[in-house]
Amino acid sequence: MNLRATAGDIFQAGSKTTSKTLSWAVCYLTVHPKVRAKVQNEIDSVVGDLRKPTVSDQKAVSLIE
Repeated sequence: MNLRATAGDIFQAGSKTTSKTLSWAVCYLTVHPKVRAKVQNEIDSVVGDLRKPTVSDQKAVSLIE
């Protein structure tokens, strides 16, 4: 029973962290349109609009200043 509870806590904590991080990112990009434009330009230049992003696309990503 304890193992079940611990495993459940781990999965729940991971999903809440991801959810909060995505919410924060959306809010941040909403408030900062210049950063949002840089992010969109980077996505467009690396991925384009004809396919979905993949893990291998991370190699081509630069850090946004």
